[in-house]
Amino acid sequence: SGKWRLEQANDNVFGRFGHVSVHELTEQGDVVLIHGGSMWSSVQNNNLTDSLLQYHVQQKKWTILPSSGVKAFLHSAVLTNGFLITIGGNGYNIGVLKTRQECFTNTIQIYDIACKVWLNVSVNSDVSRRYGHSSVAFNNAIYVLYGFNGQMLKDVWKMITPDCSAASRPETCNSIRGGTKCIFTERSCLRLDPHVSYKQPFLSLLKDEKTRSMLACGLLSVRQSCEEQSDCVSCVLQLACGWCASGHQCLPADSECLDGQAILKSWEKCPNLKNVEPRPCSMANDCHSCQVLSHCRWFLPEGTNKGSCISKEEEVLLLAERQNKELERINAENLPLNHVHINHEKLNEVFECPRACSNFTNCSHCVSSSKCMWCPNLEICVHMEAYTLTFPYGQCFSWLSGNTIRGARICSQDVYNCTLHKTCAECQMAPDCGWLDNGSGTGLGSCVSGNARGPREDSLIKNGKWHFIDCPSCQCNGHANCESTVTTLLGGTQEICGICANNTQGKHCEVCAHGFFGDPRNGGSCQPCQCNGQADDCDQRSGLCYCRTKGVVGKHCEKCDAKYYGQPANGTPCYYELAVDFIFTFKLKKEDKDQHATELFLFSIPYKRDTDVTFQISCDQHALVALNETSSYLAGSKTRRLMTNTLCDHRGFRRIYSASDSDGWIFGTDSNTTFFVKVYNFTTPIIVQVSFAQSPPINWVLFFVIFAA
Repeated sequence: SGKWRLEQANDNVFGRFGHVSVHELTEQGDVVLIHGGSMWSSVQNNNLTDSLLQYHVQQKKWTILPSSGVKAFLHSAVLTNGFLITIGGNGYNIGVLKTRQECFTNTIQIYDIACKVWLNVSVNSDVSRRYGHSSVAFNNAIYVLYGFNGQMLKDVWKMITPDCSAASRPETCNSIRGGTKCIFTERSCLRLDPHVSYKQPFLSLLKDEKTRSMLACGLLSVRQSCEEQSDCVSCVLQLACGWCASGHQCLPADSECLDGQAILKSWEKCPNLKNVEPRPCSMANDCHSCQVLSHCRWFLPEGTNKGSCISKEEEVLLLAERQNKELERINAENLPLNHVHINHEKLNEVFECPRACSNFTNCSHCVSSSKCMWCPNLEICVHMEAYTLTFPYGQCFSWLSGNTIRGARICSQDVYNCTLHKTCAECQMAPDCGWLDNGSGTGLGSCVSGNARGPREDSLIKNGKWHFIDCPSCQCNGHANCESTVTTLLGGTQEICGICANNTQGKHCEVCAHGFFGDPRNGGSCQPCQCNGQADDCDQRSGLCYCRTKGVVGKHCEKCDAKYYGQPANGTPCYYELAVDFIFTFKLKKEDKDQHATELFLFSIPYKRDTDVTFQISCDQHALVALNETSSYLAGSKTRRLMTNTLCDHRGFRRIYSASDSDGWIFGTDSNTTFFVKVYNFTTPIIVQVSFAQSPPINWVLFFVIFAA
């Protein structure tokens, strides 16, 4: 019809790329043989395979044939004289140490289609040590064209298969191998054609031997491979195997079932076919490929950007776990459940896939995704798992990802842009760049294009000293002078940087000192951290402030987190309100945004005028507590200190403050009396439990009397 159509996938045969396929016309119809390639496996992605598959076009049937034993992809194959012959290929499999092979293998593999066995041929020549080439069979010869072995090849090689006519005796004729099968008939050795009927010897006719026996395939041991299969579909996909449904047995296809029923040879006839295990969700390593699998969902754990493809059953369990955590959070914040609404629609919302790597057009956006990598010389963004597929011939000379270099300078590592490199060491990593030292002795210089003889612009060499394969012994980035010191046992000297100036530090004055941020390399400057007095330090490169107060957020610690009150931009902390008669638990972890927190500010307003206030607190790690009280009932809204530098540990402590205070510190909403708590001098992780209570203690005697009644 001249039109493409998409056939229904078979969950027992996984897709692959870089494989070879050949067409064979058999007595049963058209058959396609598929060998090797790179495919998904449960061990790792992009795993090379040595499997051989057969697809019958008219019957739409897959059959698993014997594996070759040598894994390869981007190889070539021809069909000649009843043999499938594969040549060369890329056999490198970085994830499997025991079976690791060379990138350019010179292996030639021969598969006897009639006998269904593999024959490995040892090749001493490097002719076949290539991949990405083509092969074609013509007039009993195989031609190998072009390919790649580190460079693009333009040669053509001819491989001649053995000549049967050279043998004059039957035993010599039958022993010929190497892509040719010979038959001795009528006193001559001829090349065997499986589609031709040959004259049989008189003795063979008396023994009633079939013409096929002259192929001398020998006995194939298929019983063991059949017995290893435990389900119907896997069984019938194996070569020469069939399934006995009543006995749940996999036997050779020419066997008979014990109960006399016909042996099943087609997977469509398998019982309980609907229960066949679908493709594992884990074979999809990104959101877009996960959505192709109808039984899978892309799940993104809360607070992370690294998702995974899971089954819908697993999703139900994970969503239930997420809902339980939400209930725990509500309980920790002591919110009445009848006042809480859990957004079930949000918990079950369909996750929208992020942008595909191929849609990013610049480096910074590309490397911001954990699954993407940027190719500078081609200026394209690809998925990490698609690197081999996209650049099989080394088209991408170098690549960058979010995991390549720590910090915000990833995209500046373009090795083909010399001006972006700010140190001699980085400059030396670029194949076309060299370092031009300005001669000041402080390490200042510039990275420019050149070679071993000097810069491409000859005039530049007048302004300094050229370094193409080495660096000056002392690199201080312009923030210190080089000093000599004795460092070796033989009394040799080595130049090192003196005291770093300009708010820098490091062996080469290459980073900003604590409390400063910037890029001091090659004369760059360091600026003070801009944190509104809410942090003691910041990220030395980006200036992101490490806010020391729980609840203070923002790059410059300029705002309060949700449910916190205050104006940190004006130098005041953020407070969390503690409702009376509830116990609050604060869990500060070391891994998240609280890792730099060293203090926690809280406040509570007792609403009962004539009831004492009980303050209680405990900390699973040592911390200090300060407690102040303010009231607008007194003129001037005065403040009094109730405690300071009080130790808080796992045992905790409790204080009771009387409602009948003689000094006029009364409770109630009209007086606006407020308790301010400061928990400080701690390190994360830490758990703090704190409460203000105005409920009278329970009369347990009265309680049990009423309960018993």
